[in-house]
Amino acid sequence: MLAQSHRFHGRRSTTLAYKNSVAYRAGLITLRVSKSSPETPYRVAVVVSKKVHKSAVIRNRIRRRVYELCRTRLYDDAHQDLLFIAHDANLATMSAEKLQHMFLKLCKDAKLPLRADNERKGRGIVDKKEKLDVS
Repeated sequence: MLAQSHRFHGRRSTTLAYKNSVAYRAGLITLRVSKSSPETPYRVAVVVSKKVHKSAVIRNRIRRRVYELCRTRLYDDAHQDLLFIAHDANLATMSAEKLQHMFLKLCKDAKLPLRADNERKGRGIVDKKEKLDVS
């Protein structure tokens, strides 16, 4: 889950980000980027319309997957407002590698600061399991 400081609050803040943004598209998802003030960290919103899928479960699954990529891959000093717009329900079921590839392509096109694979921000669950297997 993203920290409270990295989320949009209120409908007006997203409409301002829509108006003053540059769009990048990669496959089934679009990223709209707009500058924010230098004191604030990045803010993220994932927009999944009912046209994508009628089920709220599927729409929320898409949101959670994109939010998790933002949480683990973006640095806190991005100072930009990011709007991810989903265009297809296949984002909910596609492999994690394909989704991550699309996410990384969008971030590189937008020149966002990304964490390397070895410095990803995680909860350490996988590391604990690996340590148990090795011992």
